[in-house]
Amino acid sequence: MHRSDRAPLLDRVLEVVNRHDPEGLLGLGAPADEYESEARALTAVLARGDAITVADVRQVWVHSFGAAPDSLTALARDLARLPAA
Repeated sequence: MHRSDRAPLLDRVLEVVNRHDPEGLLGLGAPADEYESEARALTAVLARGDAITVADVRQVWVHSFGAAPDSLTALARDLARLPAA
């Protein structure tokens, strides 16, 4: 999906997730939207007006990748700084 087709909140969440690149996929040459499905799930939490927690991020990651790397704590902290919708 092209960036212009996404909602601004999703763009911000995806930007944070990409900056962390928890699975190292972007570093291996994966496309910039590699984590979009995870970003969409996390954006839904923010869209409900809830703050992102480590548990939220771990749940999304385990669902997508089967495991949750330790680096998710830092990712959750940065996502929690985003304003809820």
